[in-house]
Amino acid sequence: MKTVVKIARTELKQLFCSPIAWLVLAIFAFQAGLYFADLFGQQVLVKEIGDSLLPLTDRIYTSFFRKMQEYLYLYIPLVTMGLLSRERSTGSIKLLYSSPITNAEITFGKYLAMLVYNLALVVILLLPVLFGTFFIPNLDFGLIFSAVLGLYLMACAYAAVGLFMSSLTSYQIVAALATLTLLSLLTIAGKMWQSVPVLRDVAYWICINGRANKMIRGLITSEDVLYFILIAGFFIALTICKLNGEREKKAFKAKFFEYLTIVLVVVTVGYLTIIPKLRFYADVTATKQNTVAESTIDALKAVKGDITMTTFVNILDPIYNYAMPDNRVNDKKQFEGYARFNKGMKFKYVYYYGPNANPDLEAIYPGTTDKEKMQKMCESLGLKEKMFKTAEEVEKEYGVDLSKFGYTLTRRLTTKGGAESWVPMFNDSWKYPQETEFAAAIKRLSIGGCKIGYTSGHGERSIMKMGDRELFVNVNDITYRSSWVNNGFDAAVVDLSQEIPSDIEVLVIADPKQEYGENELAVIKNYLEKGGNALICTESGHQQYINPVAGIIGVQYQPGCLIQESELFEPELVTGLVDTLALDLHRKFRWMRRWDYRVPMGRAAEYQFTEDKGFEIINTFLTDAEKVWNNATMEEKSYPVISQMKRMVGDKEQNIIVCSETDWLTNAEAMRRRTGLNQDNSIVYEYMLNFLSSGRYPCDDHHPYDQDRNLNATHDTQVAAYVLFMAVVPLLMVLLCAIIRTIRNRE
Repeated sequence: MKTVVKIARTELKQLFCSPIAWLVLAIFAFQAGLYFADLFGQQVLVKEIGDSLLPLTDRIYTSFFRKMQEYLYLYIPLVTMGLLSRERSTGSIKLLYSSPITNAEITFGKYLAMLVYNLALVVILLLPVLFGTFFIPNLDFGLIFSAVLGLYLMACAYAAVGLFMSSLTSYQIVAALATLTLLSLLTIAGKMWQSVPVLRDVAYWICINGRANKMIRGLITSEDVLYFILIAGFFIALTICKLNGEREKKAFKAKFFEYLTIVLVVVTVGYLTIIPKLRFYADVTATKQNTVAESTIDALKAVKGDITMTTFVNILDPIYNYAMPDNRVNDKKQFEGYARFNKGMKFKYVYYYGPNANPDLEAIYPGTTDKEKMQKMCESLGLKEKMFKTAEEVEKEYGVDLSKFGYTLTRRLTTKGGAESWVPMFNDSWKYPQETEFAAAIKRLSIGGCKIGYTSGHGERSIMKMGDRELFVNVNDITYRSSWVNNGFDAAVVDLSQEIPSDIEVLVIADPKQEYGENELAVIKNYLEKGGNALICTESGHQQYINPVAGIIGVQYQPGCLIQESELFEPELVTGLVDTLALDLHRKFRWMRRWDYRVPMGRAAEYQFTEDKGFEIINTFLTDAEKVWNNATMEEKSYPVISQMKRMVGDKEQNIIVCSETDWLTNAEAMRRRTGLNQDNSIVYEYMLNFLSSGRYPCDDHHPYDQDRNLNATHDTQVAAYVLFMAVVPLLMVLLCAIIRTIRNRE
C-alpha cells in the first residue's frame, strides 16, 4: 500500500505542476460557474417579478448537476492521457518494469492519483453550493450530496477508462482521442440492439449515458453505485493485464482466458445488480420525492404475491411505439418506483393488430385491411409479422375484452390469486399513468374498487352519454386521467324497481326531472336509513323532483335560483369558496382558499337543513356574503353550495354530499377553464370521492412540502455570482498554477 501511495504522490506532483491539469480545472470552473450563475439568475428574476418560487434545490442544483454531467466526459481524457503514455514516450516505463514494483501497484497508484484529482473537480462543484447556503434557506443537502457523489463516481469511472487507453499507446493525444471514442461508444450503447431480447438488457446496462441521473435527483441505488465500481474495476483489471502482457511473456491462450475471466466476472456481477430482489435504494431527499407515497407503499405491500403487468400493444394504435421491443427498457423504467416495493413484479408484452381509429394510418395506407396495414408497418419498422396476433386471438387466449379500451395500448395487473385491474394510457401529453392512477389500480388488487350506483329513468344525468350536461367524462372515460373509473371507482346504473344491490357503496341521484314513485322512494329511503352513502344534487327548476328524496335526510331545496352580480359572467353563475371551517378537510383546501380558487355553479338552487336527522353538517363551499341572492326571496347572504353530512348508523359511518347544482360534475365542466376565474374542480372531486368512499379512494400521492422556496437575493447578488464564478475562481486556478510552477522551477 505504501508503494501505491508513493506512486500516487509522484503522479499528483506531476499533474499539478502541469499546465494541462490546471487549465482543465480553470475551464471546468468557468463552465460550472456559467451554468450556475445563469440558473441562479433565473430564479432571482422569478422572485423580482413576483412569481412563486418552486423548490430551489431542484430548480437550481439538480439542473446544474445534470448539465455538468453532460460535459464531464470532455475533461477527464485530457488529464488521463499522460498517465501511462507519458511513461512510454519518455522510456521510464522500462525503469518501472525493472523495479520490484508490481503492475498492480503501478496501476492502482496512477488511479489513486486520479481519484484525488477528481476531488478537486468536486470542490469546484461544491463552491456554488456554499454560495447558495447564504441565500437559500433550507437547501436539500441530501439531494446535493447524492448528486455530487454520483458525479464523482462517474468521473472515477471515466478516469479508469482513460487509464486503460493511456496504457495502449505512447502518444498522449491518441490516448485522449481513444478515451473520448470509447466513452462515446459507452454513451450510445443503450440505443443499440434494443430490439434483440438477448442483448437488450446487456446493452442498456453497459450504457453510461445519464447513469448519474437518479443520484442527481437524490436517489442512491445499489445498481448505479456498483455499475460505476464495476466499470472502473473492469478497466483497471484490463490495464493490469496489459502491463502484465508486456512485462511477462504469456501464450495467447493464457492471455485470452485472463481477459475472458475479467469479462465474465464483470458480466456476472453486473447481472446480479439488476435483479430487482437484489437492488437497494436510499432516497436521501428531504421530501422523499423519489419514493412513492406511504399510501401507495401500503397498497403494494397489501397485495398478496407478485404482480404481473401484461401490456397489450396494438401496432395500429397511434401510441404503439411506447411499448415496442426497442423501447421496452424505457417503458419498464416508468414503473420502477412501484417494482421497488413489489420486487417480484413481472413485465409481459403481448403484440397484436386490430381495429383502431388511427386516421393517420388510414391516410398512409388507404383502402387496406387491418392485416395489410400490419404488414406494411412491419415492413417499414423491420419487424416480423409472426409476432403480431389478431385481436380476437389475444382476447381468447388471455380472456380479455380489448374493445373496452378502444384497442389502444393498455395494461392488465394480475396476481396469482386471480385479482385483476387495468391501467390504460391517457389521452394527454403525459400518456403514462401517474402515481394516483397506478396506486388505485394496485389497491384494487387487494380491496377491489368502490362501486357507485346511479339512478336512472327519471331524466337524471347519464354516465354513458357524451353531451355537455352528461357525466360520462368524469365517471367512465378511461382515456381521461381524472375519470373516476381510473381512480378506484366502478359505475353502475341502479334500477329502483328493486332493492339497491348490497355492493353499491355510494348512490348518486343527479338531477331527476320526473317524480319518483312511492315504491322507488321506499327503495331509496331503505338504502339511506340503513346507512348508505349518497351524493344528491339538482338545479333550479327541478327542486320539486329531488325534495322527496332530500327530505329523507332532513334537507329541502328552496324555490328560486341563486344569482351573483358579476361583470364577467352571466348572473346565474355563482361561485363557491372553501369555508374557513372546512380548510382541514382536504390538504389542498388551504391552497384553494389562499389563491381564491372557486367552484362555479350555474342555475344553483338554495337548500336548507330543515330537520335534525342526527347528522354532523359542514358547509364545505359557500358563496360570497355580498352580491349573491335568491331571486325568489331576494335575500342577500352567503349560501352553501356543497355540504357534507356525517352520522353513525349502528356501527357504520354514513357520508352524504349535498350540492346546489349538477353541472359542475358534467362533461363540459370536467376540464373547462374560465378567463377571470380560478377553478380546479378536480380538487373538489377528489375531496368528495374520498369522503363518500370513507377514505378508500382516490389514492393520496402526497409528499412533504418543500421548504426551500425562499430566495434572499437580488439582482446585485446575481451579478456577484457571475463575477465570482466566471472570473475570480478560474483566475484563482491560473494563479495557483503559476505559483506552483514558479516554486517548482526554483527547486
